[in-house]
Amino acid sequence: MVLRTARRGPFAGQRFWGCSTFPRCQARVEVEAETLEDVGEQQQWAVSPAGGSAQAEFERRRTRNRKRIRRQWPYALAFGVVVCAIVFAGVQAVTDQPVLAVTVAVALAFMQAVGFFQFSIVRAWGVGAEGERRTAAFLEPLRDEGFVILHDRKVPGWGGNLDHVAIGPTGLWAIETKSLAGKVMIRGDVLRIGGHRRDKIIDQVRQEATIVQVVLGESLTQLGLRVTPVICLHRGELPFFNKTVRGVRLASGRQLVRLLREGDHRLSAGQVNMLAREQTGC
Repeated sequence: MVLRTARRGPFAGQRFWGCSTFPRCQARVEVEAETLEDVGEQQQWAVSPAGGSAQAEFERRRTRNRKRIRRQWPYALAFGVVVCAIVFAGVQAVTDQPVLAVTVAVALAFMQAVGFFQFSIVRAWGVGAEGERRTAAFLEPLRDEGFVILHDRKVPGWGGNLDHVAIGPTGLWAIETKSLAGKVMIRGDVLRIGGHRRDKIIDQVRQEATIVQVVLGESLTQLGLRVTPVICLHRGELPFFNKTVRGVRLASGRQLVRLLREGDHRLSAGQVNMLAREQTGC
């Protein structure tokens, strides 16, 4: 059953549980008053912005970086000119090749500029926030299928945040978004993306799934349910077959939606809302 709102007729504006295969199946169940309170709460969960923490950190770092640049650029420029002149003179004296000396001095100046402006460090937070918003866009249609999607969940006593938590008829998932370009290679327990080992992100999402499991421990035990860790990878080239590392599934945005839809319906609408209420205590 899926929570719906009547759009016309004598019950327009009222909520009811309708068959998920409507209009082929037109069975309906009235929503009780106390359930309506749960629905209102679910609407409140839905407004949590995806990528909020990453976007806020991006804005903070960008503002701080701009202030630092305005304050320090005259000193940095003077220092850079002096260092480049010394390097140019040294290379010219040793090699007697002015072209090489200029090349080395320009390369040094470029590296100093990159380090001073910190473009890549600041931009990484913006890319991360955009990736989380992309994941949220893929997950959004699942709300109409009885899923509760929570974004950017804070956990007291833990330094990080949960990018996304999905609770639906087919189970419960802790989802971490990563925007990493390159070919994905999985060899046993080793994950490489773009040639770089990425063991830490596997550890990260496993830890996040464990946190959700602990928070909902008693309820999940009664339901016989385990939290599934998933990484939603944007920009990466996923392998065709094996996409699992140490129990963590890797998926693109579309593959993520298919994964959440797969399997038997194990949770009722009431159980989904119950777990969502408990999860919001994070």
